[in-house]
Amino acid sequence: MTKKEQAQLLENLRDWRWRLNHLYKIVDEQGREITFKENKAQSYVLDNIHWLSLILKSRQHGITTLLCLVMLDRAIFNPNTHCGFVAHGLEEAKKIFRTKIKFPFDRLPKNISSVIGKPIKDDAGTLELSNGSSITVATSLRSGSFQWVHISEYGKICAKYPERAREVRAGTMETVHQGCYLTIESTAEGPEGDFYERCKEAEALQRQGKKLGPMDYKFFFLPWYLKESNSSDPQYVEITPDDEKYFAKIEAENGVTLTPEQKAWYVAKAGSAKTEMMQEHPSTSDEAFSTSVEGAYWAAEIQSLYRRKPPQITKLIHDPSLPVHTVHDPGYHWAIWFVQDPDGVYPKFLRYIEDIGHGVEYYAEMLDRLADEYGWRYGKHIAPVDVDNNGQRQVGGDTIFERGQQNGLYFEQMEVVEDSNDLIQEARVALNTYFFDEDGCKDGIKSLTSFKRQKIKGMSTEKKPVFREKYEHNWASHGATAFYHFVKARRDGYFYGASYDVPEQQHFVRSPGMF
Repeated sequence: MTKKEQAQLLENLRDWRWRLNHLYKIVDEQGREITFKENKAQSYVLDNIHWLSLILKSRQHGITTLLCLVMLDRAIFNPNTHCGFVAHGLEEAKKIFRTKIKFPFDRLPKNISSVIGKPIKDDAGTLELSNGSSITVATSLRSGSFQWVHISEYGKICAKYPERAREVRAGTMETVHQGCYLTIESTAEGPEGDFYERCKEAEALQRQGKKLGPMDYKFFFLPWYLKESNSSDPQYVEITPDDEKYFAKIEAENGVTLTPEQKAWYVAKAGSAKTEMMQEHPSTSDEAFSTSVEGAYWAAEIQSLYRRKPPQITKLIHDPSLPVHTVHDPGYHWAIWFVQDPDGVYPKFLRYIEDIGHGVEYYAEMLDRLADEYGWRYGKHIAPVDVDNNGQRQVGGDTIFERGQQNGLYFEQMEVVEDSNDLIQEARVALNTYFFDEDGCKDGIKSLTSFKRQKIKGMSTEKKPVFREKYEHNWASHGATAFYHFVKARRDGYFYGASYDVPEQQHFVRSPGMF
């Protein structure tokens, strides 16, 4: 090597992005040993990295590989730098350490490795270097301080291992001090858990255009079309007009132009991936979080509604000739579905609302406001039989049913729910014919997607969970209960004829003193 070449090499070595793309060997998707080069998604992340970053992604963008190499490079070229990688399982941690830390380290160019020298420690998930730096790969990090921590598949950790998720929140995340880096990435595991909540908060900040401080999370979403290899020959794929409508919507919402090859890949992949498509290869963050949670009753059916032709979760238009009926799950945590044409072939759910800690008066007034705002004419207000029992007495000694009458909200009580498991199964079948407004019912759809069985922890393994035939009573169960109340009311004829001939005086919601 000439002096000029040596000088150029030394200059290049000062640039960490140059080092990243020239020094490290990886194994690609075809099993070949190659020199790492950033792809489109990886460059996007590195160009925009923040101290705290949340990365919601579709599959196989190489984010784990990227951040392992970034941390390895930092440890090698910055003395006393400590990096930590949290994997979602012990076997995954061992594999990541072996293939994404040790493999590229052991294959560094000789002129680099000779300067670094042999590591002090390179087993049990830790690579410790003679310059005082180290990288640890484990399922949790509690002791010590780290300059960079990456948490992989945090959505999966939150969904499958809630106790470990609490440990990661309380332990691992606290090892990263202000001014250091914490990156969290995952595919989605349904609309619940700490990863979901953090992503939604960070995405809200992004949409507001807020300038981020060192304690704010920056949100990244990596859709399927960022991956260059997600393309296929269009001549072998039939792209329908409904497919084109979907692609047009994605292009308009995200400011992108999809190639014919990308569209062909997506349609072909959707045919084999079926209900997993939105989880594995989402086009939007909302799609990603519409995916199934472990033990969910209706998640697959909800996903299929998005992909129906025409889609059954879409923009709906209120029909002023028909009344709007409401179905309630009342109590401290109150859930309401608003539906038109309940006896028709395709009932239309226009809106879903839930709230906590309010009395009947609050909901009566709220229904009045919605009627004025949207021009709705109410039909029946369906509620379970227990709205008129002693357990539902409000302040002052009145039941919900009685207090509703005092405020112009006349409930029609259903008969006793015979077996919630039977109704849950009945609702699964009925979902195929229902339409939902994608904006007005957004929170309700999230509840339906997340409604799940109780898991028997002592009998479950990671690969084979065991569930009780009983639903888990949590935030999602209120909207889901109101929903299967609708299914029962429809089946039992509570709406019969109501879509066309509703006694307006009897069922119109009136605020106190309105008449």
